[in-house]
Amino acid sequence: MMTAGYGEVPFLKVYNLTKNGSLNFEKDPTYISKKTHLDLLKRSICRPGDVLMNIVGPPLGKVSIVPDTHPEWNINQAIVAYRCLEGFSNRLLCSLLLTESVLRPLLNTSKATAGQFNISVNSSRSVAIPVPPIAEQETLLGVLSEKVSNIESMEAEVDRGLRRAARLRQAILKAAFEGKLVPQNAEDEPASELFARIQAEADTEANSAMKRTPSKRKTTKRKTKKKATT
Repeated sequence: MMTAGYGEVPFLKVYNLTKNGSLNFEKDPTYISKKTHLDLLKRSICRPGDVLMNIVGPPLGKVSIVPDTHPEWNINQAIVAYRCLEGFSNRLLCSLLLTESVLRPLLNTSKATAGQFNISVNSSRSVAIPVPPIAEQETLLGVLSEKVSNIESMEAEVDRGLRRAARLRQAILKAAFEGKLVPQNAEDEPASELFARIQAEADTEANSAMKRTPSKRKTTKRKTKKKATT
């Protein structure tokens, strides 16, 4: 196996898959030689339009459609590929594999080994997928596209709200330290002088406490002298 720039065929790993159907090959792209692709890894060849899903996690349930940026791709052993028959949309299959009703029964077959969850290839082959008529598929894809767009808009709005909240928190803290949260009395001493006065009073109190407390060594001597007199 070779890194980017040294092979001809793109080699996909789990981290290249996403949970929104797209493929992220910009993350640590890896390539293999044409010979390895056609010989050693010929059983894992995939093509544009194939639907990929990882069967090793966590997290499980990442699904992506292979783009047409390369004529052929290859995948590692932690990924399975689905190739749709004529009359079944790969975009619908991708959406269905991302739904709870289809994905959950498949996840329930997974087995944990050394902190990893694994779905068998046989379980991946036997997953139940509803196949509606072509006309209904287009309708479903339109509804799904609208819902996904709404969700993405809400997620973006939540993200903007969180960033605004963080900036507001910093502004409130800054205003609090500057004494700007309540009306200020011109006769009040500055905060810096108040802190200095509190520190000075604390130091004075600590010194006084040390003077009032006799040392352990002197106390021991007095006790010894008293016993000798008795």
